Amino acid sequence: MEQIPAILIIISIYAMFAMSLNLDMGHTGLPHLGPVACFGIGAYASALLNIAGLPVSLSIFTAMGVSALAGTLLALTALSMKGEFFSIITFAFAETVHLFFRNEIWLTGGRKGLNGIGRPVWIEEGPLGLPLYLATTILLAALVFLVMRRIISSPFGRTLHMIRENEQIARLLGKHTTGFKVQSIVVSSLVAGLAGALWAHYAGHIEPDDFTVKETILVILCIVTGGTGTARGPVLGTFLIVILGETLYHILAIFEMTRFVNPIRGMIFGILLLFFIFRRPGGILKTGTVQ
Repeated sequence: MEQIPAILIIISIYAMFAMSLNLDMGHTGLPHLGPVACFGIGAYASALLNIAGLPVSLSIFTAMGVSALAGTLLALTALSMKGEFFSIITFAFAETVHLFFRNEIWLTGGRKGLNGIGRPVWIEEGPLGLPLYLATTILLAALVFLVMRRIISSPFGRTLHMIRENEQIARLLGKHTTGFKVQSIVVSSLVAGLAGALWAHYAGHIEPDDFTVKETILVILCIVTGGTGTARGPVLGTFLIVILGETLYHILAIFEMTRFVNPIRGMIFGILLLFFIFRRPGGILKTGTVQ
């Protein structure tokens, strides 16, 4: 029975991560390939602050600010480039952050990562604390969903949609498009930092290989499966992809083939990503609607 709340916690955290990237990719039209950097920065920042003695709630709040600052610096750097060059810079940023986690042993623990990351004082450690941690993550995921829905239905969100559809027209109408893009990346980075911090305090241990390009591909798959540019799409896609991954793991476990989980799961996820990109680019939900 411990597996059910654990899976739902993962879904809640990755749904927040997916919603953050969807703001950039789905609503603003930015080919952002570095969201895992802010996810990892949030995780490491919150973990380090908590290990240093800061309460979990304050650690998470501060980590969100650190992730937002990193997103601001990325935006101011990368937005000078367009199209594939923007993607290359954001991807390079994610790889640089990953290498930092891996090599700065004095701070991050290197390949071994960080241990002893606590949970909020009102939540027990171990399996007994999972139901309350689940309630916390669901509450925060619901809050993020409502905020994102409010953003994308606001005049600010409508401007982001205009930029996505035709940036030139947005400029002709007097919109400072670069400023709107920076704000989009900052908000998405803040939410990604929240998701990363929650992951760190849930797992109790983090290491650099938790924050690689594979996580970026996974969250992109969640978005395109549910519906890029919709409010509910990232949540629906995350639920389906996580459940699919866990189901595959348990099926292979029955046949004692768990060593093949990662390659088979990667192959299936890759096929799904190609299918939705080329055959159903709108995902399950219709692209461009506030669903």
